[in-house]
Amino acid sequence: MQAQAHASVHHNRDGWWDLEQPEQVLGETRGWGGDQLADLDGDGRLELLHLRIPMSAIELIEFLVTRSLDLEFTIHRGRPGGLFAPEPWIERKLQVPIDFETLRPAGFLPSFAADLNLDGYRDLVTSGRGDSIDVYLGGPDHRFRRRLRQPADTRGRLRIADFDGDGWSDLLIYEPTRADVPIRIARNRGALPGPSRPSVEAGESADVAP
Repeated sequence: MQAQAHASVHHNRDGWWDLEQPEQVLGETRGWGGDQLADLDGDGRLELLHLRIPMSAIELIEFLVTRSLDLEFTIHRGRPGGLFAPEPWIERKLQVPIDFETLRPAGFLPSFAADLNLDGYRDLVTSGRGDSIDVYLGGPDHRFRRRLRQPADTRGRLRIADFDGDGWSDLLIYEPTRADVPIRIARNRGALPGPSRPSVEAGESADVAP
């Protein structure tokens, strides 16, 4: 219960990294954590996405009662010189429901992998309790606060790509441990709020709509 989570930035110095002397340390908190670099706002510079699951005796009791884990994430904007702003640009908390029979998440894991409404900003896609596609819009107007929900079977794993070649990112959900569960493709028909007004769809193995 004493796990520590933090992000260390180490610059490449002529092909090597001094792991004892980081250029910057961010997000020193208790719990399990992970980090990802992504250009979330489309300005050509990477942001640091710091993920943390708080873990203490109280969180463990809450997990057993609610059957879900708290997932906290902070986004730090990039600065010149390959460093990041020490204060978070955005801070949010999500719940990740857990299936106690499989001890896996009830749906696919949250993803920042795509700009679903083509406004130039990445969006956050989550899976509810394995029963919905939830889209939290990114960008300065929404900042991952606005949620749009489409009922769908979202148990399994997620892949995002433009599967039908229409320019919009679609969602593919599959269950790698069960051959009897069909692949589900949610076609993005451009109905979510944004420059061209988009939404998402979900169906069993063909069309899906949000």
